[in-house]
Amino acid sequence: MKSSKTILAFAVFTLAAVFAMAQTNDHNPEDSYRATHWGLDEGLSQGETYNILKDVYGFMWIATRNGLNRFDGSKIKIYYHDPKDSRSIGYDGTHGGMVEDSAHNLWIATNNDFLSFGLSRYDIKADTFTNFLPQAPGSMEPFWANKNEVWCVENDSLISSYNIHSYQRKVLINLAPYDGTSAGRSVNNKIVDRKSNSIWSL
Repeated sequence: MKSSKTILAFAVFTLAAVFAMAQTNDHNPEDSYRATHWGLDEGLSQGETYNILKDVYGFMWIATRNGLNRFDGSKIKIYYHDPKDSRSIGYDGTHGGMVEDSAHNLWIATNNDFLSFGLSRYDIKADTFTNFLPQAPGSMEPFWANKNEVWCVENDSLISSYNIHSYQRKVLINLAPYDGTSAGRSVNNKIVDRKSNSIWSL
């Protein structure tokens, strides 16, 4: 008699658990998400945003026309160019390409209202920037990183690489004028296919 009650109690508990799980799985997926707006009132440096990247540490990086924003889930830290500090970001405009390298540092295309261009490497450990200028006037936009290099489009006419340890620059290909590629405002307009050793670009 006692064992029958135990079996009955176990059966009732099991059915209750299965029913509860079924109810959990039947809910509307939209109920699991909520939308939160982060804008100027919440600390974003500018409302004109172009790129977003989530790094290995979970930081969300938001590129704007006026400052680079780092969001940690509760607050935003803004990086601006400081002419008195050589370790600050190169320019305030950060709406070009942005990639994370294998050492988990960020490479960001920068510009000063499209008059001057540069490339900034953010050191995640030191919280500082190393800045690079183009060898000829024009833009520098990173679009891909492998173990030791970051690849960039420079001046819409060549593809270069920067060694992430030595910063040594190497020209990979110099395009003819009619083959020019525009860096654009997103790294999504390029695909690197390692199997065929080719770059597809819009």
